[in-house]
Amino acid sequence: MFGSEEILAFIRRQVGVRTDAADPAGSLHAKIGNLKEVLQNYIKNYTIMQLSTISSNTSSWGSTEQSVTISYNGTGILQNIYIQASGSSSWTSRCRATVTIDGMALPAFGSVNGSVAWGASDVILFADSMGKLNVIDSRANLAIPFRSSLSVTIYFSVSSGGGGSMVGKLEIYRY
Repeated sequence: MFGSEEILAFIRRQVGVRTDAADPAGSLHAKIGNLKEVLQNYIKNYTIMQLSTISSNTSSWGSTEQSVTISYNGTGILQNIYIQASGSSSWTSRCRATVTIDGMALPAFGSVNGSVAWGASDVILFADSMGKLNVIDSRANLAIPFRSSLSVTIYFSVSSGGGGSMVGKLEIYRY
């Protein structure tokens, strides 16, 4: 049977001390020290994915909801969903985004439209935590991880108007 000295030595080897050198196969403290290197060298900021405009013509958009889907295969973290829209400064937009992670739809995400009255002819709308694209001032920090695939469908309509464009974008951090 082990004595208290052996048990204490075992725990010290497993947990280690703060001064342990960074090592992915070392003690707990060494593994934590290695995380900085992993984060700096393996998780990269992926370029913002962009899809071409949903509509860019002179006919009326009306209230017909249009959509565009952006898909990505791989591993990563969905950080932001947003759209850049151009049109009349008097429009009121209704926007939402649905998200499917690794083949499963996020329940209730994007089931309700955000509604924003434009104060200018060009706006950028960011998603809130439930997928409503109604935040003008700041980026969302969704931080939704995925292991194999991501699919985001952005829905967009305006109450009235004539010509304009909407570009859907995702910001993804990939491993």
